[in-house]
Amino acid sequence: MSQSSVSPRSEFARGWKPLLGAMALYAGSPVIIAQTASVFIVPIMKTTGLSQTAISIGPVVFITLAIAQPAVAFLINRFGTRVLGLTALVVMLAGLALLALVPPSESGFLGAGILMGLGGSLGYLATTAQFLSKWFSKNYGLSVGIVGAIGGIVPLILTPILGVVIASAGWKAGYYLIGAFILFICLPLVIGLFREPKVPVAAMPTEATAVETTEPAPGELEGLPAREAAKDPRYWLFTVAFLGVSVAVGGFLASIVPILISKGIQPTVAATISIGMLLGVMAGRMAGGFLLDRSRFPYLVPVVLFAVSGVAAVGMLFANAATPGLLIFIAILLIGASQGAEGDFPAFFFRREFGRKSLATLISWVYLLTTGFAGVGGFIFAGIRDATGGYTAAVIVAISGFALGTVLAIIVAAISWTKNRALRASISPATPVLNADPA
Repeated sequence: MSQSSVSPRSEFARGWKPLLGAMALYAGSPVIIAQTASVFIVPIMKTTGLSQTAISIGPVVFITLAIAQPAVAFLINRFGTRVLGLTALVVMLAGLALLALVPPSESGFLGAGILMGLGGSLGYLATTAQFLSKWFSKNYGLSVGIVGAIGGIVPLILTPILGVVIASAGWKAGYYLIGAFILFICLPLVIGLFREPKVPVAAMPTEATAVETTEPAPGELEGLPAREAAKDPRYWLFTVAFLGVSVAVGGFLASIVPILISKGIQPTVAATISIGMLLGVMAGRMAGGFLLDRSRFPYLVPVVLFAVSGVAAVGMLFANAATPGLLIFIAILLIGASQGAEGDFPAFFFRREFGRKSLATLISWVYLLTTGFAGVGGFIFAGIRDATGGYTAAVIVAISGFALGTVLAIIVAAISWTKNRALRASISPATPVLNADPA
């Protein structure tokens, strides 16, 4: 046997340490910069006099991160995930040191963003998704969701602390705090726990395994070649859907605190309410991962999630200082819940349909686009604010992104429903039905 057969219940018993290692890696990845970026914007603008566009390090990180993803896939296949993860954290520390030690300037913020985007990409979604695919099968969606949720949990804890630190010691102290977190918590956990299994867990049945006529050779993973998988229209439809949602969520993530302040909400209250975005990221990824694993037809999960987030964005369009804070908090939470479109959904659906053989390659190109467009969303929001003095047009752009994602997710669901029905009709009753959850 080339792969180990592990029961669903024992997957977490076998893989909780690697899962913790993956969580530590993702927590120290560029996501921590993106998720806390809005807390730094107003203090840096007041201290340096630079525009929001000039100091928007989050979008720079996202775009650089995106461009690097195809190269990351090659490096994963060449060196494995552990080497890349360790290198990512070291480079992240170097980027934070640059921010804290070099006099602030537009070129300094740009350089730090590029450095952390390039280096941090080695420990981002493609790396963790490929790593987890070797430890989890039945619970793959949930494991990816748990790791993704750490992108909300860590900023949720750090954001109020950063607010106090920045208010008392300045914005550079905030970056020192993030650096200490990576150095003393993330790096030791990754060194000790982020290790690939000697024998990958056996894969669940998929369309990819249906077309294979032989079992993968020892050391190889099952699935379709990347070129063959890319012929499936669902790959491209889902990719465009993820792009629309990434623009919307990326814009809100980069500017949520300034958006709230522009609506007449006090800065301290805005910072508190903005925690709803981080809670949404955490809850959406964990709940989404659980539903993907347990649903008989998981394609409906992104349809519902994107639609709900779009409705919440409409609510933000009309929110003002008189709107109850609880309603704004809920709207922000629901918007954040769609952040899984950037990483969790591509990993789950492409592994489900195309297997693990070319998973890193397939998702790396999607991450190039979705992560890049998340960064573009941040620049769109910042640019509209600088040009108009407000965020109304930016929120309308976000609503359009959620609408596009919802419509295309519905089309993918319809195509998959048709394919599944045809597949069931073409196989004998004794043959396991592919893409259907086991009893």
